[in-house]
Amino acid sequence: MAHELDTIINRYGTDCLKWDYMEKWLGVPEGEALPSWVSDWDFKAPNFITDALQERLNHGIFGYSERGDEYFNSVIDWWAERHQVSLQKEWFHTTPGSLPAIAMLVEQWCQVGDKVLVLSPVYHAFYRTIENTGRTVAESSLINDNGYYTIDFADLEAQFQNGVKIMIFCNPHNPGGRVWTEQEVTQVCQLCHQYGVYLISDEIWADMVFSGHTFYSCLRVEPQYFDKLAVCIAGTKTFGLPSMRLTNTMIPNEKEAQALKTKLLAYGIDVYSAFSIIANQAAYRNG
Repeated sequence: MAHELDTIINRYGTDCLKWDYMEKWLGVPEGEALPSWVSDWDFKAPNFITDALQERLNHGIFGYSERGDEYFNSVIDWWAERHQVSLQKEWFHTTPGSLPAIAMLVEQWCQVGDKVLVLSPVYHAFYRTIENTGRTVAESSLINDNGYYTIDFADLEAQFQNGVKIMIFCNPHNPGGRVWTEQEVTQVCQLCHQYGVYLISDEIWADMVFSGHTFYSCLRVEPQYFDKLAVCIAGTKTFGLPSMRLTNTMIPNEKEAQALKTKLLAYGIDVYSAFSIIANQAAYRNG
């Protein structure tokens, strides 16, 4: 995907979170710091995305929208080609971002006060989601070897033995930058299975991997570990589309999938932004 990365674009005055709201949220005046507190692009979206959006805009009617077969197939084909993962249409649960899906799964899979584990340090919003749903944060600290993080599996198992109900796994890891190996991912899945812990794997950084490293999805492990698994995937980081607010959460287990679909219906998340669908479909097909 050839793309113009040299043009500097002023995002001030566009209600951009990372630039326009840095002073409000961090107390840092304009121009005094780089806005590294929010992970989104300062590049224009590729033309194949803006062209697709313009075509849809020109239609002029913005009624309720669904996800057509081409949308599902674009995501399925991308993951098959890029990550050797065979997604099924029945696994899709589409939400406005990963955090709403994670919050609903936390509510679905454990009770108020129960422990939800993260590997720290980790994306700060996981803590907010756990705490705001009334659950208790449990932490297993990553081992920091001069900036190279690894999982302390002995501590992770001890945490599971101490009553953890859910693990939120960031794969690849944010902010540590680790691309977890096949062995590490498999061991996480095995331990969750052994102790009956639900696993939510946030894999929205899957496409942002440097050469020499290979992303390994939790959906590539043996199907015997799928019973209590949910995997969040998105094109937001890959194509610079955070404001399109679209994540697909994959749940292979039919019973658990139906339970989340019921919750989505209860919250009215059963129709979708036409622009989000079009932008992501164009991205996956042409990226």
